[in-house]
Amino acid sequence: MQESSKKTVFIVGAAGYVGEMLCDQFSQRDDVGQIIALDKEPQSEYSQKIPKLTYIQQNMADDGWQETVAAYNPDAVVHTAWQIRAMYGRRKLEQNSPLKKDEYERLAEQRRRSFSGYDSKFELDGTKSASLSTSSSRSENKQLGLAPNSVPASLEQWRWNVEGSDKVFDFAFNNPSVKKLVYFSTASSYSARKDNRFDHLFTEEEGFRDDDYIYAHEKKVTEENLLAMYNTMKSDGANLPQVTVVRPAAITGPRGRYMRIRFGLQSALQGNLKGGFINRVITTLTSYVPATKGWVRQFIHEDDVTDIVSKVVFEEMDWDYNVFNITPVSEAVYAPDMAQAVGKKVLPIQPWMARFAFWFFWHTTRGRIPTCSGSWRFYSYPLLMSGEKLATVYECKYSSQDAFKYTDGRYSDYVPDDKKKSKKL
Repeated sequence: MQESSKKTVFIVGAAGYVGEMLCDQFSQRDDVGQIIALDKEPQSEYSQKIPKLTYIQQNMADDGWQETVAAYNPDAVVHTAWQIRAMYGRRKLEQNSPLKKDEYERLAEQRRRSFSGYDSKFELDGTKSASLSTSSSRSENKQLGLAPNSVPASLEQWRWNVEGSDKVFDFAFNNPSVKKLVYFSTASSYSARKDNRFDHLFTEEEGFRDDDYIYAHEKKVTEENLLAMYNTMKSDGANLPQVTVVRPAAITGPRGRYMRIRFGLQSALQGNLKGGFINRVITTLTSYVPATKGWVRQFIHEDDVTDIVSKVVFEEMDWDYNVFNITPVSEAVYAPDMAQAVGKKVLPIQPWMARFAFWFFWHTTRGRIPTCSGSWRFYSYPLLMSGEKLATVYECKYSSQDAFKYTDGRYSDYVPDDKKKSKKL
């Protein structure tokens, strides 16, 4: 294939689980000439060995990378970056901080306005939630006035995630070389609530719901910003790239579980968290599988995720803007399935127990155990998506249960021999 016909792909969040995996897989394609990678974290040793890769270490929320990346004329932008772990406490304002105090005050106002529709006090868990626009932002505004040299970490997180994403979208929409934009959203923004049911599968058309879990809220706001930006520029006659939004189920596979061990329930239950006091505590606490009556998970295999993105980026698709729940059309993983897979027993708990445990560990570890406000509901109440729309364009190779139970996949060589469990055998 001639060099001029090869694609240049810009991947944002290239040091993350999904981003680095996409860099690796795309580099093996004959029709890819170059990959431009952006992340605020240093490049890993593994990433340094990926061919065709140019790595830029910079936060997407800070300016400067746009001019550098534009010089490569990327054909596609894949946005996987996100600060998923909620940041705890306050962050010191350094002298060379990209934003000054008044800018963070602007962010506080922007963040407060994003909760404005929550003032009606909606039900999440059977009790009326406090007005989120005041409960979450009042303390932040007070803190801003009390400490001139620091800001709430939640504002920095908002800047990284929401404003940073806006800059990625703006880059994609204003660079004529970009023909495809893929954005990784989330299933969480459908909202885990007490009245959710096992037999209800959320569809793309239902849209996202209000939620006080900051990850779900920020993702909802970001997806709304993307659509608003797209519609505004389209109405102005702009020539825009094709946009595909993917809302993944929990992504798993041998790479995530053994090559890049991440903090999560599956890693904890399987005993994959190594070293450190916090990890030892979590491993001890998960000697059983603690689960409420509403506990359930959908999984999608990492190979399917890569193949879905590859299809969207490299093949001709017949939409201008589209949204997909990316999850297999298959049986979900319930607590007994999880327990059987990891060789443990289920420990039945009530939602209030999960809520207290999450609150306790969030504050006693100052956020090192990622159990921020609202996240407990996603371990207490069901939230299941329909994968029927995805199935019209892509058929997942792995069911939800197979993705969770087995170690098959492109990165299976990284699984220790005593941990390998193949469905093929």
